Amino acid sequence: MAIWFFSLFFNTDGDALKKHRSLARLFCTSSKDTEMWLARVSGVPFSALKPRRLNPAASSASSPARSVAESPFLSCEIRGLPAPRSSFSFCWPSSFMAKTKPGRKDLDSYTIKGTHKVVRPGDSVLMRPSESDKPPYVARVEKIEADHRNNVKVHVRWYYRPEESAGGRRQFHGVKELFLSDHYDVQSAHTIEGKCVVHTFKNYTKLENVEAEDYFYRFEYKAATGGFTPDGVAVYCKCEMPYNPDDLMVQCEECKDWFHPSCMGMTIEDAKTLDRFLCSDCSPDDHANRSLNHFPVSPSIETKVEPKRRKR
Repeated sequence: MAIWFFSLFFNTDGDALKKHRSLARLFCTSSKDTEMWLARVSGVPFSALKPRRLNPAASSASSPARSVAESPFLSCEIRGLPAPRSSFSFCWPSSFMAKTKPGRKDLDSYTIKGTHKVVRPGDSVLMRPSESDKPPYVARVEKIEADHRNNVKVHVRWYYRPEESAGGRRQFHGVKELFLSDHYDVQSAHTIEGKCVVHTFKNYTKLENVEAEDYFYRFEYKAATGGFTPDGVAVYCKCEMPYNPDDLMVQCEECKDWFHPSCMGMTIEDAKTLDRFLCSDCSPDDHANRSLNHFPVSPSIETKVEPKRRKR
């Protein structure tokens, strides 16, 4: 076999040309290319030969498209190598030489390094920030995968803190408030520091005790444009601000709107002892507000307030 192979490339007699033609047909897509190949073997000037593209039918669907200059089927003369006159110069396609890398595989779960906590797609996690003086990043895991070397990667969708958004943190943003962004990313699973729970705004307001790992979101954030969805929420009080679940509010018995004690000239301690409360619009009499410990404070997400609720 080796003797035939070398005689094929270094002989230019009639029998060899037949063998050359057979070999040329393996790699050429047209009779014109075949004749150019044979002209090259027989020593005919090769200046008229134009580079041709790789046959799409012979390329792998998973391989990226290559430019003409990168095609493994170009002559060595086109590649800048000296062209011998009495022998044929051939370059093996790179697809014949390179081994296909094993593909990635999806994982159902991942155990955080140094802990027994298991992360699954759909979970929210705390991820190590790029700077040690910053709080951990918060992300929702979309997918977990491992490569052939068992390196685990997580596909995540980032949550943004208000101060990381285009508008910055505002008065009505809660301490534990996040924005669900449209920013997707792939990170090493080793950067996961722990798990957390990101509640909807409605569920967060129902929590009796807020733990360190509890967060909430009520807006989706478009990182590229700085836009929010929804773009309007209910506002309360004379200051016309959205509800901050960290702030205490009192409800007017007449109009059913909610107010910040500070906006009504009261302290939080005074508000907690009110028996009944009427806002200044419903009763200008200051004595209308009397003390009792069971007066409701802070609006529930399910409370229906029509008169002074507006979209903002």
